[in-house]
Amino acid sequence: MYSFLGRLNFREVIPVEGWRIRGQAIDKAMKLKGINGRELGDLLGVSAATVSRWINTPVTPKDEMKRRLCEILDIPLAVLVESEDAISQIGNGILFVPVYDRAFIACAGYGNGGTDGIYSEAGEVLPLPKAKLGPIAVDAHEQPFAVIVEGDSMEDAGIADGATVVINPIAEVYDGDPALVRYGLKNEVAVKWIYFLGEEIEIRSASLKYPPRRFTPEDVAAGNFTVLGKVMFSVTPAKRGV
Repeated sequence: MYSFLGRLNFREVIPVEGWRIRGQAIDKAMKLKGINGRELGDLLGVSAATVSRWINTPVTPKDEMKRRLCEILDIPLAVLVESEDAISQIGNGILFVPVYDRAFIACAGYGNGGTDGIYSEAGEVLPLPKAKLGPIAVDAHEQPFAVIVEGDSMEDAGIADGATVVINPIAEVYDGDPALVRYGLKNEVAVKWIYFLGEEIEIRSASLKYPPRRFTPEDVAAGNFTVLGKVMFSVTPAKRGV
């Protein structure tokens, strides 16, 4: 089992400019948190009347306040601006999993170079049952997220090119599990099988045309290998007929 998990602060980079918050989403999230408008206002440094206007009128918070709302209410921004159908799922055993857009694509091949793409935008959210996601962290930065993969190296593992994979940063990773990893001097990111060989860790593709790579405890200590999370499941888009 691999216990050293990478921590990525995705929430800080969700775009908020120009998005209008839906008042009923704030209201429902407050009730789930067990706080009222006055208490939320105190946490945000605004009056209860301001919170009431956000809920009951077209007035929407400023961009920085939107970020703080997400943090205090522990809910993705994309949910606060989503449709009533999405809002109705809040608290119903559903977790809204952010899907990071194609600026961050986990490569199921040789890996995508560089870490710039990790700090990318959540283009949408997937409402998924918590029961399918494994343990859910209290810290929103360690909760499940989803990425899109490209490449054919993990197709035999059921992870096809273009699939959306759901990652849990705190789920235990055992020998042979697929995981999202970051490795090498170029900080490449990829989905691979993980194997524990004594003190060393080996990552393998499902395709033999991609050679395995092995990492030592020194590599881990130097930041040249990190497990970003376990792959919980993969969703593959249907292909059109020819």
